[in-house]
Amino acid sequence: MLKDRVPTELPAAPAPSRLARLRAWLARRALGIVLVAAYVWSFPYFEQIHSANELPRIWLAQAIVDEGRFAVDTGVRTLGGPVADVSELERQATPGTRAKGKYYSNKAPGMSLLAVPAYAALRLFGRPSMRATTFWLRLTASTLPQLLFLWLLAWWLSKVCADQVARRVALVGYALGTMAFTYGVTLFSHQLAAGFAMASFIVSSMWARGVLRERWLPVAGAAAGMALLCDYQAVFLCVPVAVYLAWCGRGWWPRLRALALAGAGAVGPVLVLLAYHQACFGSPFKTGYDASKTFAHLHSQGFLGLVWPPMQAAFWGSFFTPDNGLFVLSPLLLLALPGMVRLCRRPGTRAEGVIAVSAFVIGAWFVSSIAMWRGGWNVGPRYIAAALPFLVWPVAEALAWARVQRLPLAWVGGVALVGVSLVVYGVLTPMYPHLPSGQFHPVFVNPLYDVGFWLLRRGYAPYNAGWALGLGGVWGMLPYFALVAGALALALGQGGERRMWRWHAAGAAGAAVIVGLYALWPQGRGAHMDCNGGRIGPGERPCIERIAAKYEPPRR
Repeated sequence: MLKDRVPTELPAAPAPSRLARLRAWLARRALGIVLVAAYVWSFPYFEQIHSANELPRIWLAQAIVDEGRFAVDTGVRTLGGPVADVSELERQATPGTRAKGKYYSNKAPGMSLLAVPAYAALRLFGRPSMRATTFWLRLTASTLPQLLFLWLLAWWLSKVCADQVARRVALVGYALGTMAFTYGVTLFSHQLAAGFAMASFIVSSMWARGVLRERWLPVAGAAAGMALLCDYQAVFLCVPVAVYLAWCGRGWWPRLRALALAGAGAVGPVLVLLAYHQACFGSPFKTGYDASKTFAHLHSQGFLGLVWPPMQAAFWGSFFTPDNGLFVLSPLLLLALPGMVRLCRRPGTRAEGVIAVSAFVIGAWFVSSIAMWRGGWNVGPRYIAAALPFLVWPVAEALAWARVQRLPLAWVGGVALVGVSLVVYGVLTPMYPHLPSGQFHPVFVNPLYDVGFWLLRRGYAPYNAGWALGLGGVWGMLPYFALVAGALALALGQGGERRMWRWHAAGAAGAAVIVGLYALWPQGRGAHMDCNGGRIGPGERPCIERIAAKYEPPRR
């Protein structure tokens, strides 16, 4: 009788409530949500800047939608004069008439073409202001593609790096502590091209590992073609990816088939680029830099502005100087050096390690060989930005090694370097991503203190979401700084190891110490220099005061 009273099945557990499911969903995606919020919170817009990198791209999108042509004459006339990054072509005049010049953007057209749908949608509601145009075009052609790329990068890292904490810390460091952040929220094509070039490698590596099938190889080729369509220099990074694709094939026929499939995918973007060149410059193989007059003396040096041997001053200035050095502004990338060694020493990751080394060497060679290595307004050596995504796995590998081997000093040092990078780019990117620098006379030796902290101490802040919430000035930026810090905290907390928090705290303290030591570099040079690197003359204002005067809305 007792047996009959025992239930044959256990009662089903109650289904989780909607609130519980929402909490679980938010917990799984908290880091992604924080990164999205950090990218869209601030809007560093300064209409008086007349950015020579952003304006030609905006003008090209406007010309395509409003006038059905590629010439940007209307934008040039609206500004009142040409900017540096347009090419002036003299059209042959008919007898008895006066020759008229035509202006074209000398940038690769990919970013402007991606911005066309957004601008066309804006025009449905009238003619938008330059502020609204810049916001929406930045969001659709730069920020959204960057966030999608970060999602792809996170997925790829989960396949190749077993340590969850290490790969998430590396991802946060790259997303918010390198030039990827600066050029992911502005209309510079470096990060867009970097995302496409790295996406080509990700698809290729997943095919080589058997995760993706062969039918995905045209996607890898299309991504490589889009990288070239967005930024000419990205072609150098596509070469080692093609070599990797051929190397990973098993047999000569699979290798040829893989290259053919990838090549077929690249045909479309390349044809678009060649057609654009033909329409604008009279030849499919002639770019806007061939017709550029402002920097013709630099573009004409060597081969396409590249000189041999590489310049020692350019190499040192691009990696080690406090105003522009990659390893000074983004010290977390120092972790990529031991990480690449570890990848190259393991048979299972040797090919990927060689690709990372190749990308870094190509980027270092390019930025050290180009005559315009300083790149004008920039936060770091922007001509190497396309190579940086290839270093994320090596950075994660170095951090994973410190965790697995239980090396407190190595882990603390790694977290400290990531923290410093987040401070530098987390401050400079929203506060003023157009740092002026002369080719031979840098204006700000210590930009973190001379620009970022200087503006914050005096209450300056760019447009940001805080203004919509009634938080003016620096108060509106405090939630953004909390988002940046929270992203690192979430990445560190993914492992759930309570005993590691002492190491994390020590790393944060180390970052604070290093940021304090940055103050030892000379400061205040901008107080007696103009924004072109020369000494201020009578009646002129120092560069930093001229920067502050461009802030809109004013402090409050």
